[in-house]
Amino acid sequence: MKLLLVDDDRLVLAMLGSLLRAADFSVIECETAEQALAQWQSQTFDLLITDYRMPGATGIELAQSIRQATNTVRPAPMMIAMTGGFDEESAALANQLFDGVLTKPVNVSQIEKLIEKIQTSSAIRAN
Repeated sequence: MKLLLVDDDRLVLAMLGSLLRAADFSVIECETAEQALAQWQSQTFDLLITDYRMPGATGIELAQSIRQATNTVRPAPMMIAMTGGFDEESAALANQLFDGVLTKPVNVSQIEKLIEKIQTSSAIRAN
């Protein structure tokens, strides 16, 4: 599975990217939403995992940009937000925009379980 990983914290990005690669994910790492959007425009990804709050464009703005640019030829990837915590308004917006939300610190097992849940839900909706 090809994954676009976005986090402004270089340590989190490097550590999580390394763990995901060890779990056989193909990972492209980006420190900003702008870098991630450029990568998404030039490649196809199965999954976006992005920090929710980042300086500059946020994970929400990144997800909105990707969803707006998708169509039947190029569908949106699964999208997961990572956060240190939400207020109620942010949680509601994240639940509308993302396929799943994880609270930091995040581990590979949590990601794999959430991917499985998203894929199962998508299969059920498709039938």
